[in-house]
This record gives sequence, structure tokens and C-alpha cells, in this order.
Amino acid sequence: MQLTIAWWNTALSPSKRRDRASPEEKLVACEVVRMLTEELGVDLILLAEVSEADIDAIESAGVTVGYRTVRAMNPAGRGYFDVCVLHKANALEVSDPTDILLEIDARTSRIAQRFDVVVASASQPLHVFASHWPSPATIGKFDPDRWRLGDRLRSPVDDILKADANANVILVGDYNDEPFDYSVSLYLRASRDAEFVVDRPTLLYNPFWRHLSSFDHGAPEPLTDRGTYLHQGGTVTRWRTFDHMMFSSSFLRSSGGWTLDEHRTRVLDFPGFTELVVNRTHVFDHLPILGRIYRSSTP
Repeated sequence: MQLTIAWWNTALSPSKRRDRASPEEKLVACEVVRMLTEELGVDLILLAEVSEADIDAIESAGVTVGYRTVRAMNPAGRGYFDVCVLHKANALEVSDPTDILLEIDARTSRIAQRFDVVVASASQPLHVFASHWPSPATIGKFDPDRWRLGDRLRSPVDDILKADANANVILVGDYNDEPFDYSVSLYLRASRDAEFVVDRPTLLYNPFWRHLSSFDHGAPEPLTDRGTYLHQGGTVTRWRTFDHMMFSSSFLRSSGGWTLDEHRTRVLDFPGFTELVVNRTHVFDHLPILGRIYRSSTP
């Protein structure tokens, strides 16, 4: 048995320009969701920068047949969370979100939303934390407040792993930071070294270190990806790996009943849609990402 998870920052409704998408752009978003549901059969889909109206349009398009919707656009501070979850109704049960916040002076930072996912016939749940962090323009790369984002998210992860070292924890989102940035690598303690993580179950493994390069290895399928977010104003590179998934050590040790399929955990390149991102003729600036795990045992 395998389970696939997708994350996509749709860019339809950023916090400062809610419901900005045109009818044409909403149709494009519906087509991307259709490819995730109908063509790839993704089990768990997390969409960011969406509003109630955006989800109404996606559901009305008929591309979520067989899926349940968990609308998690909860108010928080002066803004709101912008995540919605779609999941296969006959395979998964997904809890309502638990909101994780950080108060810094008069500012409320939306750190993550926790969803507990129960898979049919699996005895242990998946603990999924979905995040959409502020941009570096709001909290700078080397601002200690940015590092506190990672530290705050690490706290509930530690609580889970202290209670059960074999717990299945997945972090996914648009962190507006790359895998090597301090907030992710040092404060979330997300490593690129799989063998190291196997021996240290408190660490997380981040396979999206691999997706920092556009080098073509000549394999039938690309082994790396150039990034997930197109930054038109970049001075050294336009591509950034801001969207990634991180996995607890249990997925490398197969100790929690699931194993990470790293080859199928990658950036998604949909013909036609990627060109829209590159050309920036519409609002879209993020590519979807996909993660896959498979059942290794029944603990």
C-alpha cells in the first residue's frame, strides 16, 4: 500500500490580496487540482493561499469527486491561515486543524496547522504539520525572529517524538526558506543526511535538499529539480526551493509502519502549467510538490 501527499501554494489568495484570482486563473487552478486527483490519484492534497471562494470554485468544477474537504482557513491575529485539505474519503480520515501560533510583540505569526491523519488499516496515525511562513521581506533571513519560527514548530514535533520515537511526523509547506536556511536546517533540525537521521531519531530528514539543482543527470526521469518557486527579481538565481516536505526518522527506519519513497518525492512538472509559472503571465509562482510513502509493516 502506498500513500501520496501533495502540497501546492496556489497563489490565488495571498493574505494581502485575498480573492485576487481572475476566473481564468481559477480555471487553471482547477485543472492543476484535477491532475492531482484524477491523473495522479493523490491521497492527501494540501492547498495554500486559498479562500472560501477559491475552494467553492474548485469543488464546483467537479475535480474533487471522491474527496472530502477540510477548510482550515481559520482567523489568527490580524490575518488568517490560508490552507485547505482535500483527502480521499474512502481511504483517510483527517482531523480538524490545531493552530500553532507565535506571538512576537504585537505580531502573531502563523507557524503551522497540525492535522492527524488516520489511514484505513493502519494502526498509527500520520501527524502532518502544514506551514506557510512569512516572506523574508516581512521577517528577514537573518532576523532572530525568523529562526524562532522553526523553534516554535519544533516544539510540538518534539512532544510527539518524546512520547513515541517511532511516531510518523511529516512537515510540509511553503517555508519561504530553503533547506539550508537556519530556520529549517538548524532550528527545525531537518537534515540532508539520511544515514545520520537513521541513527538519531530526534532529527528530521529533508529530501528536498536534492531539488536545488537544474543539472540533468541523463536518467529517464530527472533526479533533481531546479526549485519550487520562481523569484523574478532574483539577482543570483530565479529559482528557490521554498516548498518542501520533511519526514521523521521513522520513515527511514521503517519503524512506524511506513517507508519514504524518496524517488517519488519531488517537484511536479505539469506540461503547460510550468510554462505559466516561468512566463509569469498569471498569478502563479509556485510548482506543486509530491511525497510518497509506502507501507512497510503493520506495527
